[in-house]
Amino acid sequence: MWCKPYGKTSKDISVVSFGAMRFANPEDVKSNADLVLYAHDKGVNYFDTAPGYFDGQSETILGAAFEQMRRESFYCSTKCMAADGMHFRKSLETSLARMKVEYIDFFHIWCIMRPQQWQERKDGGAVAELLKAKQEGLVSHAVVSIHLSGPQSRQVLEEDFIEGVTLPYNALNFPFRAEAVDCAGERNLGVVTMNPLGGGMIPNNADQLEFIKGPNDKSVVQAAIRFNMRFRLINRVRREDCPPSCQEGSILDRRQPGNRSSAEPRG
Repeated sequence: MWCKPYGKTSKDISVVSFGAMRFANPEDVKSNADLVLYAHDKGVNYFDTAPGYFDGQSETILGAAFEQMRRESFYCSTKCMAADGMHFRKSLETSLARMKVEYIDFFHIWCIMRPQQWQERKDGGAVAELLKAKQEGLVSHAVVSIHLSGPQSRQVLEEDFIEGVTLPYNALNFPFRAEAVDCAGERNLGVVTMNPLGGGMIPNNADQLEFIKGPNDKSVVQAAIRFNMRFRLINRVRREDCPPSCQEGSILDRRQPGNRSSAEPRG
C-alpha cells in the first residue's frame, strides 16, 4: 500500500483508508471486525470513525479489531461535535473505551458546517478540552473536520494548533474547496478527503462521467479515487461512500513486497 506523510506529524498513512461510517449489519461485531482486519492485512493503516456512526457501534467494531493488532501498526481517528467542554471530554473518554486504545492518534473537532460553529467550539470549551487531552497524552494530533467553502475553511485552518483537516473533496466539487487544500499546503497540514465518490454520485452516474477516466482506469470509481490520490497534499481517500457494487478489491489487493499474508501474525 502506498503511504504519504501526514503534514508535519512524521506519520506515514495509507492513501486508501478505512472509513467506518457504514456497515451492512453493525450488530455483527465479529464479522465487521474481520473486515477491518482484512483491510489492515492489505496495508491500510488509517481507520476513521465517529461516535455518531451507528450510535457508537462503529467505534465498538473498530475496538474489537484493534485489540488484535499491534498498536504501532495503525492510526485511529475519531471525532466529537460537542461545543461544551464537559460533553466533549466525556465523548473523548467514551471513544477511548469503545476502541480499546490508550490514546487516539487523530481527534477531530467534528462537522464544522457554518463559520459560527467554529467560534462556538472555541467559546464552549471544546477546543480547550482537545488541547488539554493532547497535553495529557490522550490525543496525539488535534485536527478538524469541515464542510465549508474554500475561503471559509481558510479562516479555520489558520489556527496555529490545527495539524490536519478532513474535508469532502472529489472530482466534482474540487473547485469549491481548492482554497482549503491550498491553505493546508501553505501551512503543511495533513489533508484527508471524505466522499471521494461524491456520496455515490460518481458511480451512480458512470455513463455520464466516462470522460474522467484515464487510459489505465477500468472504471470511473478508479478514476475518481486516482484523481484525489494524485495530489501531493492529499494523504488519503475514504471508500465508505462507495456502493457495494463498486467496492471491487482492486486497490486493496495491490499488495506491496514485504506485506504479510493473512496467515502471518497481525501487525
